Amino acid sequence: MRRTINILSLLFLSFVYSTDVFISLDGNNLNYTSDVEIGGFQFSHDGCVESASGGEAGSAGFTVSASSTVVLGFSFTGATLPTGSALTLTTLGGDVAESCLSSFIFSSGSGQSLIVDWAEEEPPVSSSCDDDVCLSLDGSNLIYSTESSLGGFQFSHDGCVTGATGGEAASAGFTVSVSGSVVLGFSFSGATLPSGNNLILTTLDNGVTEDCLSSFIFSSSDGQSLSVGWIEEDNACDDLDADGLCDDIDDCIGSYDDCGVCNGDNSSCSGCSNIFGLNYNPLATIDTGCDFADHQVEAGMFYYEPSSLQIEPGESVQWNNVSGFHDVVSVSGPESFSLGAVSGPALIGSHVFNTVGVYEYICSIGNHEAQGMVGTITVGDGCTSGIYDCLGVCDGDAVIDDCGVCAGDGSSCATQT
Repeated sequence: MRRTINILSLLFLSFVYSTDVFISLDGNNLNYTSDVEIGGFQFSHDGCVESASGGEAGSAGFTVSASSTVVLGFSFTGATLPTGSALTLTTLGGDVAESCLSSFIFSSGSGQSLIVDWAEEEPPVSSSCDDDVCLSLDGSNLIYSTESSLGGFQFSHDGCVTGATGGEAASAGFTVSVSGSVVLGFSFSGATLPSGNNLILTTLDNGVTEDCLSSFIFSSSDGQSLSVGWIEEDNACDDLDADGLCDDIDDCIGSYDDCGVCNGDNSSCSGCSNIFGLNYNPLATIDTGCDFADHQVEAGMFYYEPSSLQIEPGESVQWNNVSGFHDVVSVSGPESFSLGAVSGPALIGSHVFNTVGVYEYICSIGNHEAQGMVGTITVGDGCTSGIYDCLGVCDGDAVIDDCGVCAGDGSSCATQT
C-alpha cells in the first residue's frame, strides 16, 4: 500500500481529483510520474531542505522558492511541467528523506487538484532495449525513453503516417513535418526535448504500427547521434498461473476456490448448512450434507411435536427449537438427560437412548411445563426390567395358580365335596 498524501488545490478552487502523481526520491532528486501536465506544486518540510533548483521545474522556467518550512513552485507565464515517468521535478539541497517531506499540493495545468502518492519504487525502464533512445507505440502515440535530451529526430514510413502533432515535440515548439515517406522534427530556436521514461514524442495520424516505421535518426542536444531501438515486449516477471499478474504482486499464484481461498479445496466453507443438522456449520456456503438423529422432535411455543414417541434401543432423538427459548430436561426414566436452553431457530441437542423404558421430559423454562410443554419417549416396549407377569404386564403381579390358570384363584381345579 502506498502512503496517500492529502491534496488540496494549489492555485485554483477545484475539488475534482483528475489523476495521480507518483513521487519518489533518488538521492536529492525529487522525481515524479504523471499522465497530466503539472501547473504548480507545494510541499512542506521539517527544515531538511536548504534549496531547490533544476529539474523539469527549472527547464520550464518555474519560480521555485524554498523557505525554512515550505517549497513552492509555479509559473508566472502559465508554463506547465511535462507528463512522463520518473522525471526530476527539482533537485533539493540538504539532507532530505521521505520522512521529512509532507503536505504535498499539486495542481494540473487546468487547475485541478491532484492526488499524490509516494511510489514504492521508481517505475523501471524496460531492460529489453539497450539503445540510447527506446521507442514504443501506444495506439498512435510514439513513446520514447532516454537519458539524454533530444535535439532532433527523423524516421521513415511506408505511407502509413499522414500527420504528426502534439507530444513533447509540440510542447518544445519543434517543427514537425510529414512527407509521403519521412517524418522530420527539429527546432529553429535550439530547443530540446526532455529526457525521461515513457514520454510522448508525437502523435501520429492514421493506423500506424511498428512495421511501417523505420530508419530512425535521433540526435542529442549537442548534436551527437543516438542509437534508437524498439522496446521489445517480454515477460519481465514470473507469472506461473498466467493470469497477467507478476508473481511478486499476485495475491494468489494459482486460483481461488469457491470459498475464496487461494489454491483451496473448498473445504473451508463446505459442510452442513441446515441449522438443525447435528454437524451444522454456520460458515458453510457449500452444502455437503447434514447428519440428523434417528428421530426429530419439534419444539415451539409451549409444545413438543410429537409429544409422545416410541423408538428402539440404541436410537437417537434430536429436538429442534423453531421459535422461543426452550430446553429439554428429563423428569423420569431409567436414565436422566438434559439439553441446555437455546433461542430458536436452533438445535437444542440430541440424545441416544440405550435403555428400555419410559422417559418423561419437560421444558424447564418459566411456566412452559404448565403451559403443556411436556413429552414422553418410550424405548422398546417400555419395560426397563424386562420382567413380565403371565399376563405380559411389565413388572406385573399376575401368576399362574395351581390349576395352571394365569391370574386364577385355583378354583377351576378344586375337588367338589
